[in-house]
Amino acid sequence: MLIHRDLLNRHAHRIRDEWSQSILGRAGEVDKDEVTNLVHAMYSRTGVNKPPVVIQCASPIAALMVRAVLKGGFNINTWEQVFTGSMAPRESTYDAPTIVSGIRLNIQEAVLQGVVLNGTPKSPRSTIKFPNMKDIVRAMPTHTTTTYEAYRHIVWGQRSRRTRAGGWASLGGIIWAACAWAIEGTKIMGPWETVVDTHVAEKLGTHWTAWAEWLFCVEPELQSLNKIYRPMIQLNKSCMYWIPYQDVCIVVANPVKVRQDDQQRLHCDFEPAVRFADGWSLYSWHNVSVPSAWIIKSRPHGLTPQKALQIPNIEARRAACEIVGWDKILRELKARVIDRDPNPQIGTLLEVVIPGVSWMERFLQVQCGTGRTFALPVPPNVQTAREANAWTYGLAANEYNPEVRT
Repeated sequence: MLIHRDLLNRHAHRIRDEWSQSILGRAGEVDKDEVTNLVHAMYSRTGVNKPPVVIQCASPIAALMVRAVLKGGFNINTWEQVFTGSMAPRESTYDAPTIVSGIRLNIQEAVLQGVVLNGTPKSPRSTIKFPNMKDIVRAMPTHTTTTYEAYRHIVWGQRSRRTRAGGWASLGGIIWAACAWAIEGTKIMGPWETVVDTHVAEKLGTHWTAWAEWLFCVEPELQSLNKIYRPMIQLNKSCMYWIPYQDVCIVVANPVKVRQDDQQRLHCDFEPAVRFADGWSLYSWHNVSVPSAWIIKSRPHGLTPQKALQIPNIEARRAACEIVGWDKILRELKARVIDRDPNPQIGTLLEVVIPGVSWMERFLQVQCGTGRTFALPVPPNVQTAREANAWTYGLAANEYNPEVRT
């Protein structure tokens, strides 16, 4: 039994790492012909005789534009104005001509393959039944269901949890918000719903195929389904997501670089947290989507303590305060001293009400070895500066001795 569980664990961690590497942009360049073959194979498994035209886009925003052109909502010239002309979104740092050039190439290739522009792509729901997780669950041996469910958090969680290694759902949410912002930040008239629909959002949930791949590795009774699901598994591992229609399938490439903090949240304090091959980039501060100007040092962000504290969204406000520096924020708010240690490197415990938050928050204001003063958020139940400083090292106050600290 122990050997069996060890085997399950090894397969789970191997598959988790493979999927994580793909979404983090570390799996290497994907063969476009192979992606097309996988789409065709996936459609053929459903009984479709005519393979769809596969349009491979370098980024989600490119896919959004291609879909809008196919649907007839906007033409390519309008999109070119959006990203290079007077309607360009604020705070853009991407290479707009590269994005537009890629979109033009996507559209040209689609037209050459017979795709009709300005015609709404037909949803495959009524005529095509793609494999789904329910079919696998129904086929699983009853006595193994509970055991296999226990491994879902290892395999599936890495691609679906908001703050874990794969960061997939977090990335998906930030991408979706960024796409919406890119449109809403322009002067384009018309509702956002003319460009995107819920069917696209559903395809951001294909992370379940990571768990399916693990099940096929460990359960012999599911091997009959492996051949049916294999193209979808490989496609989902090779791309960010895909948008299927009856005659067209839009495939969005994985990012080429993803940066995370030590808690595996999307984060970078000096460049984009996510970058796609066409240059479209996303900026994130500990999993909070932020304007590029807050991150790129060569572009003055204009953030001041006063401006940071006036940001309506609580998460964005906290991110702005961290970027400005809590030490400056606390001076602005006139924080109340709870406890002051004689040693400035142990610091001063402060309490303050952050605007928009109904509870008191506590901070440790401390001086580092270089003489610089900074502030750190600490739990609201700490009572002394020494206890707060000890907490930052994972110690109790009576275990903390700053003289032997390393």
